[in-house]
Amino acid sequence: MKIVLLILLFVYVIAFFWILWKSASVWRWYHITLMSLAFLLVIPLLPMTAAVLKSRSEWSRVHVDLSERLERGEQEQQRLKHGDPGDPAGGVGLLALQEQLRSFNREVGRVNRDMVVRNRGPQGIVLAPAPQQQALPEGVPVEEEAEAAPPAGANLPLITPGMVVYAFVEQPWQQSGFTVPTFYLGEFRVEQSTPDSVTVVPNAPLEPGQQQAVNQAGRWALYELVPLDGHDVFVAEGSQSDEDAIFGRVNEELVNSLLGNRVLPKTLQSYLRDGTRAQPDDPPATRWVKVEFTKNYEITVDGQDQRSASDGGAFDSLGQAVDSRLQRTEGDAVSFSAGDQLIVKQEAATTLINEGAAKLVDTYFVRPLNSYRLVLPALRQQIDYLTRQAENLQRQQEVVQEAVTLTTAMQTEGQQRQLNLEKDAAQIGREVAALKAYQQQLEEKLRATKRKMAELYRDNLARERELTAIQQQLTRQIDARVGAAGS
Repeated sequence: MKIVLLILLFVYVIAFFWILWKSASVWRWYHITLMSLAFLLVIPLLPMTAAVLKSRSEWSRVHVDLSERLERGEQEQQRLKHGDPGDPAGGVGLLALQEQLRSFNREVGRVNRDMVVRNRGPQGIVLAPAPQQQALPEGVPVEEEAEAAPPAGANLPLITPGMVVYAFVEQPWQQSGFTVPTFYLGEFRVEQSTPDSVTVVPNAPLEPGQQQAVNQAGRWALYELVPLDGHDVFVAEGSQSDEDAIFGRVNEELVNSLLGNRVLPKTLQSYLRDGTRAQPDDPPATRWVKVEFTKNYEITVDGQDQRSASDGGAFDSLGQAVDSRLQRTEGDAVSFSAGDQLIVKQEAATTLINEGAAKLVDTYFVRPLNSYRLVLPALRQQIDYLTRQAENLQRQQEVVQEAVTLTTAMQTEGQQRQLNLEKDAAQIGREVAALKAYQQQLEEKLRATKRKMAELYRDNLARERELTAIQQQLTRQIDARVGAAGS
């Protein structure tokens, strides 16, 4: 291209001199001088004009590129702001996320995030907001940064003294660059508070694990209210509800990373199965039923009374809303048409089916939500009770161990005695055998003596009879002789 321009410039110069030569016969000197000066002035303007045209071409391309980028940016801004209806996996828009954030903020109250531990002592734990490091726009020197004006109410305490707050450990979440609560430290009471720090003390005895975390954690989050439980917390981003999962697909990686080694397998499964089809052995409290209305039906959802949640709850004994924030503005009842589908608890579904207003479509497992405001004190009481039981069992174990030791000693002594008794029994057995043998000998001698005595007795009787007969014979002879002598 440059060669072509040089050739054209050369042709232009030759043409200029040729025209000048042809005109020399009729022009004056000043005509030729002015023409030469005009030519000489035009020659330097040619590269300037070329540079301007080239710059204009470059800027035109930049303008087109920026216009396209602006259009894409505006489209991206609209997509980020309102979401992309054609791409459900892309997630909801910024406005919907802001609404969810406002809903979460209403549930947890005021939250003090990124609180770093400044001091730990017997008087309490001193926390202060972490310094905010905000990046300046590119090209803006640090010394030219305008000093931020102090916010309104800068002299007010960070948290109202005397307030009870719920503390959590905060840790960076994967590679996201922001921190999230990962461990519950317990219930704390605000003892002192300044605009830039707060001193808290435990409102109840801490568990050993909590005490260890309190001594080691460097970044805290203080919640005015206990966060509420929900079904959407563990649903994968961009997931949509369908016939197999009424809340959407559960993010198993998130559930396992947060709860995998901290809860019982049965509890973990309840989080992983939340919103899926029910199984025959699921407890009745976890069974929700999808019904389809077979006729037009109307349900009264608002009660006649109106009161705040602090005056006795948001619902009356019939389950109807009495809190004005929950009541409908277009009537007390909700109407359903034939063909409408609704997911309700099993008891309500049974009532609708028995009334002939609906038919069963499907049954789902829905994890019962935890009311941490009630669960945590109950767990505290249960832990205290179990701790006392453990102490009693420990004492009983010590008593039983001592009894076992004594029993073992007695058993050892008894075994030794048994061995001695066995030895004595053996000796006594031998002695008894000897005595029995001696007894048998004596019995044999006794029997022999008795036989001999019987024989002697019989012999004595015979001799007595003989002596008697002799005596009688002698008596007769004496009597006979005496009679003979007297006559």
